[in-house]
Amino acid sequence: MIKYKRKVIPMPNEINNELFSPEWMSEVLSTSKTGLWMMSIDMKNNINKMYGEDVMLDLLGLKEALEPEACYAHWYSRINESYLDDVWEAVEKIITTGKLVEVQYPWNHPILGEIYVRCAGKVESEDNGIYTIKGYHQNISDIRNLKEDNLKKEKRLKEIEAEKNRYDDLFQSVLCGIAQYKYIDGKLKFKRINREAIKILGYTEDEFYKKEFWTLDDVYVEDDRNRIDKRAISRLFLSAK
Repeated sequence: MIKYKRKVIPMPNEINNELFSPEWMSEVLSTSKTGLWMMSIDMKNNINKMYGEDVMLDLLGLKEALEPEACYAHWYSRINESYLDDVWEAVEKIITTGKLVEVQYPWNHPILGEIYVRCAGKVESEDNGIYTIKGYHQNISDIRNLKEDNLKKEKRLKEIEAEKNRYDDLFQSVLCGIAQYKYIDGKLKFKRINREAIKILGYTEDEFYKKEFWTLDDVYVEDDRNRIDKRAISRLFLSAK
């Protein structure tokens, strides 16, 4: 991310208080389905604790706050088992790098069932092997479902394109001429035609596609032009409009 050096403009206290008021911050977090938490990770004694504000407790499906150790156990025990290593690896990266680290995983919500969450945290302090980590927890199920729907649509479009290509290959490979056309004001306009039909008409593909409209004489094989009843052919084309 690009960081810009911006000129700092002093903000009046009343504006600052309004912008960062607890009510406004709570509304923003609730609308974005994002909760704030703090963890205490004891690497020596494996005594871990979690604290959450109101939105975080809602995201955890808790009607009331639990004791910190119980809150941590509630969160950790509901992580999809297949993702436990990923989550703990993220915690270790937070501790060892001192940077903000993010992880996404399925979580078993007590009311909603399995949801997908995005969590990120950063070490705030360390004291004798006990790390205080602050972070956020966001329900991203809607975003993930939208991505999955888009992937399904993209897959279906690829399948349709593959079917179209298979049809085109078959259309071009048959050893007989096939053409679809319109008869407009005494002239032909081809909508589709295969290579064999172009060959039968006596043209190269470059010659054929340079023309948009064709007369009846254009589509007769030269040797047959004198013996074909053009009026009958005209009626045939007219009936095919």
